[in-house]
Amino acid sequence: MKNVFPAKEQSLQIAIFLIPSFLFWNSGLHKDGLVFLSFALICYHVYLGLKEKKFSWQRCAILLLALFLMILRSFVLIILLPAVTAWLIAQKSKYKPVYVFGATYFICILFFFTAHYLLPNVNLMEAVAVRQQEFLDLHGNSSIKVHPLEPSFWGFIKNAPQSVALTVLRPYPTDVHHFFSLISCIETLLFLFLYIIFFLFKRKDIHLTPFLLFCLTLSITMFLMIGYTVNILGAIVRYRSIALPFLLSPIIAMTDWKRVKTFIYIKLFNNI
Repeated sequence: MKNVFPAKEQSLQIAIFLIPSFLFWNSGLHKDGLVFLSFALICYHVYLGLKEKKFSWQRCAILLLALFLMILRSFVLIILLPAVTAWLIAQKSKYKPVYVFGATYFICILFFFTAHYLLPNVNLMEAVAVRQQEFLDLHGNSSIKVHPLEPSFWGFIKNAPQSVALTVLRPYPTDVHHFFSLISCIETLLFLFLYIIFFLFKRKDIHLTPFLLFCLTLSITMFLMIGYTVNILGAIVRYRSIALPFLLSPIIAMTDWKRVKTFIYIKLFNNI
């Protein structure tokens, strides 16, 4: 991230090292920490390999090890592969990165909904619905009522708003029942505030490079997958924490904080 945003080291330190849920869930030697380690290794070595135009055998070995660690959470590997594929193609292609990512994800989405026609034993929609049902059967302390996912195209369309709400907006203030849920709620509200600030005051000199699109698509698809399958708020906060540094780092670095300060100063001055 420092290489992509060389003048934003302080902002990046905040975006990476001061996210409560990320620190809590990914700092230990367990599944989530190892999955994020895999994410970080893949991101780091693909980025440097493309920049240096060299993928040594050592680098390839590390990438294979990172992919192997992804078996700990296989659904994350399914989310990662299209993002990395689009990133590699966009970096080598003459076409605009947005078009490459759009075409890659269109093909992946098309395959997701039609795989059972091509491969009768592979029904990806059914796999997602089964995973959701497994969470519904757990009855955790922070479980919430959700609409069961129908393993069909329209089932995914109908559940899309619920999926977005679960991962972007929850936990609500009404979901707060103890200290940890309070911290998660405050964190979610802060994220929403940062998203709004970014859209209002984003820097005009920033272009959507393949790496930035990789971070964006990776985060969005992970949020959607979590929302489609998980109905336990604690687990939602835990799983989405893996993607937060990839989403928040570019958002904070691409926000024009000087304009934000000027806007706040003018508003305060006018009120006085």
